[in-house]
Amino acid sequence: MRLGLLRDRDFGRLSAATALGQLGDRVLYLALPLVAIAALHADEFHVGLLTAMTSAGSLLVGLPAGAWVDRMRKRSVMITTDLARALLLLTVPVASAAGILTIWWLYAIALVHGVLTVFFDVAYVSCLPHVVGRGNLVQGNAKLSAIRSVTSISGPTAAGPLISLVGAPATLLVSSAGMAMSGLLAITMRTRERPPSGSRPFHWAEWSAWWPNQASNRP
Repeated sequence: MRLGLLRDRDFGRLSAATALGQLGDRVLYLALPLVAIAALHADEFHVGLLTAMTSAGSLLVGLPAGAWVDRMRKRSVMITTDLARALLLLTVPVASAAGILTIWWLYAIALVHGVLTVFFDVAYVSCLPHVVGRGNLVQGNAKLSAIRSVTSISGPTAAGPLISLVGAPATLLVSSAGMAMSGLLAITMRTRERPPSGSRPFHWAEWSAWWPNQASNRP
């Protein structure tokens, strides 16, 4: 893959932030159920429910997330969601070491993390035009797609040996560190976004009116 845009400072940092955040996600999806099994002796039902909770966030906010992020500073959303996810994951090994970890806490971690990940994914895609400009948008999207493909494969590949080496709870420290580094990279980006024209707060009343219309349009 030719470097091209990767030589651009801010695009390089956006790419690295995206890679670290998604790498942490891939490790999480493998490690979190193993935490439930190893630390809490969870049965098949609870592990299956925990796995489902990791994807429930996209079902809850996947549709309106774009409208919400459109009214926010994209880089700020990336920073906030990265640091919040890092803190959430950090509580798992801490609670496990203290002997206070419960399956309900893992459910909450999986759900909230999933919601934050939806906002992160929408924000970094929406941030791309501000970083590379409209003329380089196709090239930028192609490079970010390549990065996503690499992390989707390398994340689980690296997570397996890491879990065997240090255990599932400690592996989440790696995910937490990756997301924290992703947030710090986003902080150092110099690109200044122009506020959306005609931006206004997204009200719950607007969402509640919008949701039934979407549901009625489904086949």
